[in-house]
Amino acid sequence: MQIAPEVIELEQLAQREAVPMGLALKRAGVASTTYWRWRHAGKEPLTGTIRKIRAAITELAERAA
Repeated sequence: MQIAPEVIELEQLAQREAVPMGLALKRAGVASTTYWRWRHAGKEPLTGTIRKIRAAITELAERAA
């Protein structure tokens, strides 16, 4: 089972910006169980959901700066 490249990109962005993934998921309104399915069950994320999480990471990073 492979993890979708978009999920890996999100994780790298969150790590680079020092934003906890759980906090980004909460801000984006994405359930942690959904994220778990992406990581462990091979489910593909929707493009719109990826955008929401990316925006949440960026927003949280800007607020912390």
